[in-house]
Amino acid sequence: MDLMGVGVLITGAGKGLGRATAIKLAGSGARLALAARSEEDLRTLAEEIRGLGGEAHPFPVDVGDVESVTKLAKDAEAACGPIGVLINSAGLGRYNPLELLTPGEIHEMVDTNLKGTIFTTQAIYQRMRPRARGLIINVLSTAGREGKAKETAYCASKWGVMGFSKALALEARKYGIRVTAFCPGGMDTPFWDHEPSERQPNRDRFLDPKTAAEGILQILSLPENVEVPEYAVRGVG
Repeated sequence: MDLMGVGVLITGAGKGLGRATAIKLAGSGARLALAARSEEDLRTLAEEIRGLGGEAHPFPVDVGDVESVTKLAKDAEAACGPIGVLINSAGLGRYNPLELLTPGEIHEMVDTNLKGTIFTTQAIYQRMRPRARGLIINVLSTAGREGKAKETAYCASKWGVMGFSKALALEARKYGIRVTAFCPGGMDTPFWDHEPSERQPNRDRFLDPKTAAEGILQILSLPENVEVPEYAVRGVG
């Protein structure tokens, strides 16, 4: 897929995989719309991409808020032109046995990981449909494909995104829009910064976000008549 002049919206762009993907795309000719909660993170990232010769526009947003996402879709297209690629990378995890998860943590994961993906996709998808082309990459986790202890609510949110992705792919195909469920596992992201030391895994064995971003670039490099329903990658060691 030739990204020259194509509008690409990346949510969760401030950190982790979203940030790594945005930097990888700096030299692609894409017009990048960068969305995340932290305006400071976005401003820093946009400056870095511009320094690499790319085009980047920051948009602070809470993807769990439908009005905020509706405005994001409008503003992103005003700045970057029609959005041809949507990468839903916004997400968060709170890890604990089920009995220790707070209602706030459960709401937070479902609102951001699941509702945020649905709201953002809905806002962009309805703009892609009349153009009869587009690519949507929903970033899940291997926790969207398998159960994991101490990740009950996180798994639930990501399994929801998997079901959403599979169903949307069937609806979208007739409009020339492709949908991929991208599932990195064991990735070293700021997710883990919030976990106490006794629950910290061996992050040296984890997948680097820059490496995972190469998987997204592989999907983007394919011809527009090629669909990748699901792409899983994980660190080993």
